[in-house]
Amino acid sequence: MQSLYSFDRIGTRGYTLRYVMAHHRRTQPWYSLSQEHVSLDPCFPIHLLSFSDPQDPIRNLHSHDVLELGVCLRGNGVFIIGNTIHPYEEGDMIAIGPGVYHRAKSGIGMQDLWDFVFFHPPDWSAPEHSRGIQRLIKRSADPHLHALMLTVTDEIRNRHSAYRKSIAGLLNSICVRISRLDTCGPAKRVPRSPATLPNADERITRAIDLLIGAGARRYRIQELAQHSCLSETHFRHLFKAQVGVCPKHFQIKLKINTAMNRLKNEQSRILDIAYECGFETLSSFNRYFKQETGVTPRQWRARKAR
Repeated sequence: MQSLYSFDRIGTRGYTLRYVMAHHRRTQPWYSLSQEHVSLDPCFPIHLLSFSDPQDPIRNLHSHDVLELGVCLRGNGVFIIGNTIHPYEEGDMIAIGPGVYHRAKSGIGMQDLWDFVFFHPPDWSAPEHSRGIQRLIKRSADPHLHALMLTVTDEIRNRHSAYRKSIAGLLNSICVRISRLDTCGPAKRVPRSPATLPNADERITRAIDLLIGAGARRYRIQELAQHSCLSETHFRHLFKAQVGVCPKHFQIKLKINTAMNRLKNEQSRILDIAYECGFETLSSFNRYFKQETGVTPRQWRARKAR
């Protein structure tokens, strides 16, 4: 293990990078964890960041020293949070406490867009229970929370009349609703030492990079295991432990998310979208799509067009 220290200002994101700890593994030359300090204005202690993933390979996870909330406004991909990996789509939200390492990775050819909000809950008289929280929250799990997230980002960005009182009330409601959710299990306490934090295994993130960039291709377990320098058995075990589903199910989920994005934003034929997302027949595409969404692709497109 090697430590690198840097105090360069990252002006566009408003952070100061405190240090980077790089972990060298035989399977890949570089994997790093960075802690980032978020500078908040004492007069208005909250920071709003609109961010699109540059689609770089997953080589770095970062953490902050404040609570981070986020809402996906466009696109799909995966979000690495601590030692779990979650597929995300438009409308999904994240809540990540101080010290939890994370990273978003958008789908191939997708220009995703997130709004992130950084703050200390006590600064806004909100409940303080964020230490170690690490959740991706589906919009369907709490549609009202999604509406609150959109409203608070609008208040921060546009500062309407009495915006401070509005933001304080919204943050209180958001924090309370998040504390009630158990979509990703109970919040976990995070050890103090960054070197001992449980994080996503970089061998699995290598496979994730491969799957996100797969397009229409389907990878066999043997190929993914070889790419990750693991036996098939060990790869299956690690993958399911960190992602929550088997590699085949994860591949299908990514492809369905891509198809959902295209159905909403393109006028291409459903048959063409199915083939270009890697489904060999329209019937298999319809079956997997309905398993994931509860409706057929045609029904889903019609709902989004309203």
